[in-house]
Amino acid sequence: MLDIGRPPASIAGVTVFLDHASDRRRYVMADTPRLVANPDPQLSLVLFRSDDAQGGLLQFEAQLAPTPEQLAEIEHQLTTDGPPPLLLPPHWRSGTVRLAGWLDTEDLSPLSLSLGMPSLVGDPMALVAARLDRDGAALAEAALRGNALPTVMIFDLELLGLAGPLGIEAEADLQAIHDRLTAEGALNTPYGAARLAITWEEFAKDNLIRMRVVDETGDVDSQRAEALRRVGQDLVSRMFSPFPPPEKPPQLNDQPVAALE
Repeated sequence: MLDIGRPPASIAGVTVFLDHASDRRRYVMADTPRLVANPDPQLSLVLFRSDDAQGGLLQFEAQLAPTPEQLAEIEHQLTTDGPPPLLLPPHWRSGTVRLAGWLDTEDLSPLSLSLGMPSLVGDPMALVAARLDRDGAALAEAALRGNALPTVMIFDLELLGLAGPLGIEAEADLQAIHDRLTAEGALNTPYGAARLAITWEEFAKDNLIRMRVVDETGDVDSQRAEALRRVGQDLVSRMFSPFPPPEKPPQLNDQPVAALE
């Protein structure tokens, strides 16, 4: 099974995870999604120009899968010191896929065109058919013509893996982290949210996050990387939840709630 206790490698634009038991088995995940070509890109955009119906209909098929060239490069690099590796997709548990972009306006917040559930059998794949409003159709048309700000497809995926217990101690400057993430757009843009994993390393270098691995048995560098990832996840869940915290329960002051009979 995929070992999430050791950091993955990055080869030819693909993230390569280790297996918990086999030295040959590797789990591969492409870093960026791409349109399915069969042989032409599977994408169509219908625009409505009448006064009664404005907007459009967008259909496309995309996947998060390594190309044959990427797989060949991974196999080449991993075969130098032993037998060829066995390359497999991770075991996916759940996920969403979202298409978002920016219009050339004063509004800096991204416009979400569609949100759905990808197929998680093998490599993640999404077949999107979305009815667009006027702004969404304008964004899709500008993206196809190549004269728009970035339009991105975001796969948010959860995979299954194994990791041992990990003891860590961490201190974080929450105000400084919040200000930095806000300035970098991590709270309100898909691009900023997608680079959070890199952001935690930068915060650790800037001493905004101070962390110590309590249990230093085994691969200390791998444990530190995993600890930093978990600290980052905890900071996101604590600081940037879209839901308000629950109300404090009323104090009973040792008084009975109801008479006992």
